[in-house]
Amino acid sequence: MKRLLFVLVGVLLFSLFSWAKDVEKENYNYSKDLPTYIVITAENTKILGGIGIHINKKKSKYKEAFQYLEYYLHKDLKVRTITDLLNAMDEIGFEYQNAFSSSTGSLGVGDGKSSVSTYGDMSKVRYNVVFKKKKKN
Repeated sequence: MKRLLFVLVGVLLFSLFSWAKDVEKENYNYSKDLPTYIVITAENTKILGGIGIHINKKKSKYKEAFQYLEYYLHKDLKVRTITDLLNAMDEIGFEYQNAFSSSTGSLGVGDGKSSVSTYGDMSKVRYNVVFKKKKKN
């Protein structure tokens, strides 16, 4: 039983490693695979600082391209701030258009009816940043 579990975990890890290895910038055509406009949600709720990046891709025909872009921004470019995000998107051929706050809230303790604030509460902020594909000259 332990050997079977060991083999299954090994196969799973190998599959994940193979997928990650296939995801390389050189093999990806941003101008072809991504749409003209992209809205990237950046949220400042990472425990060790930095931002979380999310692209809404559910039921999108660009789902695979968005998954790759999220992976590339997180893992390869190690985007940690909004400034990093702006520079990374410019580097791959997208220009900033607009940004808007989608929601804010408190990261405190509460039961939904009342909130208990503690010293040093951090506010959760979520920004949607809109990018447009640069026109070719």
